[in-house]
Amino acid sequence: MDAPLRWYFDFLSPFAYLHWQKVKALRATHAVEPVPVVFGAVLSAVGQRGPAEIPGKREFTYRHVLWQARAEGVPLVFPPAHPFNPLGALRACIAAGSGADAVDAIFDWIWRDARPVHRDAARDRTVPESSTIIEYLAEH
Repeated sequence: MDAPLRWYFDFLSPFAYLHWQKVKALRATHAVEPVPVVFGAVLSAVGQRGPAEIPGKREFTYRHVLWQARAEGVPLVFPPAHPFNPLGALRACIAAGSGADAVDAIFDWIWRDARPVHRDAARDRTVPESSTIIEYLAEH
């Protein structure tokens, strides 16, 4: 059996949300292992800021991702605040096993349904096992 394809992502990125739509289709023929990462930490490690933190680039990036979503027929609505702290969403995903259902639910919560990712969720280091991903995000 072939090793799964590892797909690295952060819920912060609308481009990751768009790419996830393609990765989901790929799962029909390949094993895919979603791997949550903190994009901000990657950028920091190489001395960069995210595109949403740079005036001019932010506006272009937002227009481009909306254009790309329309061109691909993917519903995309920005959440109330962006950039946001994605740690709560990443922790919830990991607590749920980082499976496709959890990734899909969280991406849809943020980028399809334009629901907030509360900044204080990142401070909560525990995710109750009885909570679903959506319940956890709604509570935090």
